[in-house]
Amino acid sequence: MQVAYRVVSVVTLFTLLLSACASDATPSPYQEWQTYVNTTYRFAFHYPRGWKVEETPNFVRLRYAQRPTLVLTIGFRHATEEASIQRTGVGAGDIVTKGT
Repeated sequence: MQVAYRVVSVVTLFTLLLSACASDATPSPYQEWQTYVNTTYRFAFHYPRGWKVEETPNFVRLRYAQRPTLVLTIGFRHATEEASIQRTGVGAGDIVTKGT
């Protein structure tokens, strides 16, 4: 009888754990989004459908297909690279540098 009680207890505990996990599971907010991956510079990000990715050396541009003048530009480089990733003609305070 003791063995049967232990089996029932384990099955009950397992069922409770499964039901708790299932009820707390929420879908990813990025489920419908695309993922951009740059293996050379080792970074990735999610972006919504409807945006097109344009790659050039040291830049990724995301352009909204329904409004092509709306563009997000991301510049990147290794610390040892001499590539310029800063736009010209930008007023003071528009660019924030992070990291070294």
